[in-house]
Amino acid sequence: MAGRMDPVAGVPVDIDLVHTRIHKGDHWVATHSVIVGTGTAASVLITAPVSTTAIMHFVYSVVSSNAGIATFSEAPNASGGTAIIAYNSSRDTSGSANAIITHSATWLSSGTILENFTLGGANAGTRVGDSGEGRVEWVLGSEKLYLVYFVATNATTTVDINAYWYEVS
Repeated sequence: MAGRMDPVAGVPVDIDLVHTRIHKGDHWVATHSVIVGTGTAASVLITAPVSTTAIMHFVYSVVSSNAGIATFSEAPNASGGTAIIAYNSSRDTSGSANAIITHSATWLSSGTILENFTLGGANAGTRVGDSGEGRVEWVLGSEKLYLVYFVATNATTTVDINAYWYEVS
């Protein structure tokens, strides 16, 4: 038999692809946390690398302390923002991600909405918080822009947008 064997059960041991990419040092995490008000958006802009450099496989999550709507879109009319540090999930691996991740970009339109979900509820007098994530792994287009954003429907909402991806050369 090829591969590693579990010494107790005597069966082959396999790890999933994402776990393999973490061990290879190709998996990255970037997070943005901000407090927003009613009708205000928290956003993360993703610039996928050139496909000849790396192909980006992307998953995200959004966590909020109050209700709102989370959206993932492709080709937004957006630019700029403040760089977010992308951390390699393999903490002994050096180097940096090829993708560019920013927060608080200027954006005029969402582009093509790929995924949308509502978080939390708005019951008066009730404390709410919620989380949601894109359960689909997206293979992002070469040099395209993508936007993850959350629009709060309540005042004083803490929002965390987390980007997880691996890059295949």
